[in-house]
Amino acid sequence: CVISLFACSHVLCNPSNHQSIHNPLDDRSSISTNNNKNNNHIPPFKVFDNSHLDSISLVPSKRKQQELLDRVRNVFIEGYDAYMKYGFPHGDLLPISCRGASFDLIKIPLVTLIDTADTLVVMGNYSEFRRVVGIIDNHFNSFNIDVNVSVFETTIRILGGLLSAHLMAIDPILSIYDNPLEYNNSLLRLSIDLGNRLIPAFNTKTGIPFGTVNLMHGVPPRETDVASTAGSGSLFLEFAVLSYLTGDRQYGDLALAATKALHSKRSSLGLLGKHISTSSGRWSEQVSGIGSNSDSYYEYLIKGYHLSRNSDLMTMFT
Repeated sequence: CVISLFACSHVLCNPSNHQSIHNPLDDRSSISTNNNKNNNHIPPFKVFDNSHLDSISLVPSKRKQQELLDRVRNVFIEGYDAYMKYGFPHGDLLPISCRGASFDLIKIPLVTLIDTADTLVVMGNYSEFRRVVGIIDNHFNSFNIDVNVSVFETTIRILGGLLSAHLMAIDPILSIYDNPLEYNNSLLRLSIDLGNRLIPAFNTKTGIPFGTVNLMHGVPPRETDVASTAGSGSLFLEFAVLSYLTGDRQYGDLALAATKALHSKRSSLGLLGKHISTSSGRWSEQVSGIGSNSDSYYEYLIKGYHLSRNSDLMTMFT
């Protein structure tokens, strides 16, 4: 899967690369293989038996670390440049046709750019980050847009992207702006505006939010009351940070209440289903697991604890 993803991001939308390429994640020379010519399956990763572990260094050398970092950076740059050339200002890039399109669950512009802004800082490209902040600031006065969006996807990609970029923009250690007054907190203002437009989703009998909200009009009249565990229980990180930055507890409190409401519906074995009614609190899908439709719920419990030190989250996680 990783190899396929690399090939997709590396080759598509780059005509000069439409040829056989070497995949750094598929270094066959470093794989211990069976010399039997009839063995067509070569495992993508080297596997050691336990007897070798004591004699093998699992920490790459400084040189190897830098080589891997450079590879990651180059792949990111290729993907980012492809979006800016072929996809911008649309929300998404279609890699086969090399054209922009809306991101299905958040049909607003610049989804990829907002979601990627903080990664520019991680990659050390402060000048491009400053340019992107300006693009976002010029494009949006607010999110007063007549469009239905996924509460979950909008929270993790747009709200999370705006908040993390804002925190980096004001970080005194990073010092991204030579003049701190050059950044006018525009990303935080947009975060507040967006957070307020997501709040109507929480207006349910259980406190478990609807899965969809219209950014202009609130919850759609015919919106289903069935929500996924992941979609309704993976909102605390972003909403808690918004509360921290604004001093308004309502955001974090709403997301935490939704998380607790889900946990309160666990079975006698301590298990949660994957889909639940936001009105009755009954599970519409009782299958339990840590895969799709429930995975990030558990992720947010442990991350939420480390963010807020709220012991209830650790209790729910354990």
